[in-house]
Amino acid sequence: MLTALAEQDEILHASLLQWREHIEHGAPAPEKSPLRIDMTMLAVGAHLPFTLRAISRASSPYVLAAAKLRDFHAEYGHTRTRSGQLFDGYPLAQRCSAVGAAHKAH
Repeated sequence: MLTALAEQDEILHASLLQWREHIEHGAPAPEKSPLRIDMTMLAVGAHLPFTLRAISRASSPYVLAAAKLRDFHAEYGHTRTRSGQLFDGYPLAQRCSAVGAAHKAH
């Protein structure tokens, strides 16, 4: 259950950041986002304040990285991720490197 919550937390957080960039800075709208934001009423209520804020994730990214690494191992039979490699849309190689660096620092 915690892994599922951590995964959703990370996915929703990333999606909110993409929408914020779209709304506030004119970046392209996210195409494959789990969130949809109806902005049709923004023009009608343009005089009303509108704020979209992304808050900090509530869960540790290490929980999600461990779950993704287990899935990677189940699919490929090893845990050797290549630099820059995405797994299921997740930056698994980057996260594994970060976890290794944090472990070596302690």
